[in-house]
Order: sequence, then C-alpha cells, then structure tokens
Amino acid sequence: MADRDLALSRDGRHLVYRYGGSNSTGSPLMVRAMDQLAGRPLTNVAYAYAPFFSPDGRWVGFFETGSIKKVALLGGVPV
Repeated sequence: MADRDLALSRDGRHLVYRYGGSNSTGSPLMVRAMDQLAGRPLTNVAYAYAPFFSPDGRWVGFFETGSIKKVALLGGVPV
C-alpha cells in the first residue's frame, strides 16, 4: 500500500498525489481539481505515503511516520 503515489476521488473531480520527497522518507501531497491545470499543496503534510480519499470525498487520508492521518480536502491541520 505504501507504494501508491496518487488517488482519484470517487466522483472523479479531484486527484491527490505525492510530489518531491522520497520513497524512504515520504512526500508532501498536492491536490488538483480535474478542471484545473495546476495543483496546490496540502499544508502541514510533509512525509506522506499512500494517499486516499474518504468515501464522501471531503477528506484526504494518508500514512505518515507510522500513523494514519487525514486532512480536509480544502486544507487545514492533519488529524
């Protein structure tokens, strides 16, 4: 599961992906609306692996430093 680098939301409107970083230390995450050309970074996420969307598409889940975390698609502090 840690080798997954991107996820598509269930409704197909958003893509979240790892960028920069490394396979051994994790990476920041970017989110991009499919109708946009550029993505934006999800703040306060630096060492993520295996991103995924919540069933309702409002949260991005990921693994970081041995924990499972989530952050709102609109951004904020990971929980």
